[in-house]
Amino acid sequence: MQGAHAAVMRIRHGFSFLLGVALAAGIAIALRGGVPLDVVATIVAGLVCLAWLGAIVVLPWNLHFEARHLEREFAAAKARGVTVTASQEQEATRVARRMLWVSLALHAGSAVVVGGFAWLSSSPMAASFAALFLLSTLFRPGVESYRYLKEVLTRARAEVSYPRDDVLSLVEDVRRLVSESEMVHERLQRLSSTHDQLARTVEANAATHRQETAQLARTFEGSLERLTDNQEILAGLKAFLRLVQQKS
Repeated sequence: MQGAHAAVMRIRHGFSFLLGVALAAGIAIALRGGVPLDVVATIVAGLVCLAWLGAIVVLPWNLHFEARHLEREFAAAKARGVTVTASQEQEATRVARRMLWVSLALHAGSAVVVGGFAWLSSSPMAASFAALFLLSTLFRPGVESYRYLKEVLTRARAEVSYPRDDVLSLVEDVRRLVSESEMVHERLQRLSSTHDQLARTVEANAATHRQETAQLARTFEGSLERLTDNQEILAGLKAFLRLVQQKS
């Protein structure tokens, strides 16, 4: 849209400039009186015809080929799996068809008008302009066909060097790897949390076990002291109990 608007503004400014130059030149020549008035009128008419020719070669054809380009983009987008609504496709097709007929009608109508003027005035320049309006119908289609073929060849060369399917597949692989790495990171965080919880549980169980073992050792020592008076046996059993406590 911005490109079309910029083109419209350029054509409008160019047409205004040429028309102003033509009128200024005609007035200046007429005031000086050095050139016949019919010659001045012919020059002004020729400049106006050139400005009008530039307008009809650019403006309607720009919209037509922009719509055609949009149709190709829609087809490529659908091939990639992008959703394209039917209304969008229909609008692009409608604009392309309508602007084609408008462009052809402007060329043909301009040629008829200028040709009629040439027939009434017997002006060879007007007849030349009438032929030019008809011939200019092929200007933009020819230029756009050349650009399209060049674009197709350039794209084909790029796809051979960097295949589009391979690039898309690589992008999908990278996205899948990123997603999997995020899942692995989340699992590692959960495992780390579980590990810390288990470590705290084991430490608590070990402390409880040490306390129970110490209490059992004290109970066993008291029982031994009540059962026998042999100090050597008691000392050996107590040393054994301390060893068991150290191991646990």
